[in-house]
Amino acid sequence: MLKVLVLQRFFDLSDEETEFQTMDRFSFLRFLGLRPGDGSPDHATIWSFKERLGADGMLAVFELFNAKLRELGLIASSGASANDDVDSKPRSPTSPTISTASRCFIAQHEPASIHQINH
Repeated sequence: MLKVLVLQRFFDLSDEETEFQTMDRFSFLRFLGLRPGDGSPDHATIWSFKERLGADGMLAVFELFNAKLRELGLIASSGASANDDVDSKPRSPTSPTISTASRCFIAQHEPASIHQINH
C-alpha cells in the first residue's frame, strides 16, 4: 500500500483516480509488482488505509521512505534543497509532498515508451 500512496502523491491523484490508473497503466502495475488481471486496491481500500494511518502515520511512513532513499543514495544528506525530502508538513492531513528524488526513483520503474506516451 505504501507504493500506492507514493504513486498517488507523485501524480496528485484522488483515491478514485488512483484506482483507475492502477488498473489502466502498465507502469503503475509494474511499480506495484502486479500483472494485468491481478487484483489492485480499490478507492475504498486506499481511503481506509489512509484513514487508519492518519496524518501522523502518513508523516512517519514518508519519513521512513525518505530514510530509505537516503540510504540508497537517492537523496543527498547535505547541501540538499528543501524540496529534496518529503515536506515535514503535509499539504493536507493525509498527503505529504513527495521529493524530487522519489519522483526520479518512480520514473526509473516506468518503461521509457510508456513514460513518453503518458507525459
